[in-house]
Amino acid sequence: AQVGRGAPRFEVATMPSVDDGAEAARPPVRCLVLDCGGVTNEGGGTKRALRKVVPEERADAAILAAKAAWSASKVDPAATKDGHWARVAEESGVDPAVLQEADAIIVETLRTSFPDTLDVMRRATERGGGLGIV
Repeated sequence: AQVGRGAPRFEVATMPSVDDGAEAARPPVRCLVLDCGGVTNEGGGTKRALRKVVPEERADAAILAAKAAWSASKVDPAATKDGHWARVAEESGVDPAVLQEADAIIVETLRTSFPDTLDVMRRATERGGGLGIV
């Protein structure tokens, strides 16, 4: 199935059931990459969480600051969650206590797991494949 908005960005392949007899005939999985931000799991919902708790007049600034802080953290191995929210507070002018409320909303979405996805991951590793999560 094609996934993504607008033009297809990538294909999502499903692994056959172990019971369908095709498993042995398939080439080994080299690497299974999972997008846990909207394909296999709902995204963190940062924008939604910020709109819920940040005063309306500061919400857009907080969303832009959060996006910039997230982008910066992806290339900084020393980045921390506390540092992320401190940067958002500084750049947006939003009270850090309000941003902690948004973080609590986001953390709730990160606790969800999907047994079917976990089964695909288990089977891929059993076949010698590497795993990547984005």
